[in-house]
Amino acid sequence: MDKELLLDLGILSAVSGEDALLKKFDFTLTEGGRKKLKEFLCPNKFDFTYIIQQQESIKAICRNSNKWHITWDNQDIYYIKEYLGSNRVVASLDGNKLKNRAKSIYTANFKKDSYMFAESGVKLVLIFFNKLLIAGNSTAELPQRLAKPITEINAFITINRLVYYYNKDRDTALSSSDVLLLDNVFRNTGKLTFEDLLGHLFEIEAFISLAKACVKYNLSFPLVSKSDTLFCIKGLFHPLVNDCKRNDISITENQTVLFLTGPNMSGKSTFLKSLGLCIYLSHIGMAVPAENAVIPFFDEIHTSINSTDSAAGGYSHFKAELNKVKKIALDISAGKNVFIIIDEIFKGTNLQDAYDCSKEIIALFSSQRGKFIISSHITELYNDLKQYDGIRFNCFDGFMDKNEPSFSYKLTEGVSSMRLGYYLLQQEGIVDLLK
Repeated sequence: MDKELLLDLGILSAVSGEDALLKKFDFTLTEGGRKKLKEFLCPNKFDFTYIIQQQESIKAICRNSNKWHITWDNQDIYYIKEYLGSNRVVASLDGNKLKNRAKSIYTANFKKDSYMFAESGVKLVLIFFNKLLIAGNSTAELPQRLAKPITEINAFITINRLVYYYNKDRDTALSSSDVLLLDNVFRNTGKLTFEDLLGHLFEIEAFISLAKACVKYNLSFPLVSKSDTLFCIKGLFHPLVNDCKRNDISITENQTVLFLTGPNMSGKSTFLKSLGLCIYLSHIGMAVPAENAVIPFFDEIHTSINSTDSAAGGYSHFKAELNKVKKIALDISAGKNVFIIIDEIFKGTNLQDAYDCSKEIIALFSSQRGKFIISSHITELYNDLKQYDGIRFNCFDGFMDKNEPSFSYKLTEGVSSMRLGYYLLQQEGIVDLLK
């Protein structure tokens, strides 16, 4: 997945310790679960079938959230992996038949501490599996994507009679034969299976984490459609912005470009990030920050919100913008359905160049397949772009109230003519300082 996209939308953070969606959505308790959560949030590509499967799995947990608990942690996993990875000798069993003096034979040949290690490891595994409350969930009512790992965990528990041995150890204590039998299962015949089960457990943990995020941030599941005719989002907001003003956006099939204007501080950037995040989350099978949404399936998503120049790469801010637009053009020419957000298009060059380049590219975007959300401070572009049927004009406007700017933070029709640059320059006292 494009790292710039993940940074633009706040999925990941470029600064250590800074809030990012990966951190806010993380309710896992193990490193393995956290790694799987990141894979869910940052897949290699978008796939329509995958979206449906992920949605179904997360929805199933949300419907019965009180039944799904993470009762294991890193310490459990660490000790179990240490036990499974030990080089200490595993007892070889002949047809699983142990002599009555198995313990004495084992301790005589391999020392008492080896037996004690095996015994503590076996008990640790039994306690661990008893913690898996997910085993109590009926798989008959679960989607296949979620039912499969649970079925395999339950099968391992049933085949090896782990509930029986756990209860036996609790009530009358395991015999030496029981210990050697189970040690052979866990560290010899069933070792590879056990590693697979841990992988299933991490996957379930990641699903539970996403379900908890849905509840905490009041997210809703969108309808993702292969039809290009439907694009409607109601009550869009940003989950990491306190008291974020909600907005509605609906784009018809014939409207390709949304040209967005508005002064500084009016809410444009927050809206663009909210919209981009909504589209992105819908394409990884996750619930979205909106009351409800119907969204077309896009082959590619591109954003240019926090773009910068690159001294190491030897190119300017404007060259970076050109590279991004070229990448978009390549996807379009390949017949892909694209979703694009560009905040302040071509801001890396002089005003006349920005005007000419913006006019040309936006006009061409208006006749392509996809949805293009383009913001600009060059409101004069309206006069040249209004002739194109595929372009609609929206803005975040405001007004001056007693020499102070006031904003509604609501998306409205039209083009904003409000200018705040010089006002902000004066407010900062910069002119007075220089005088």
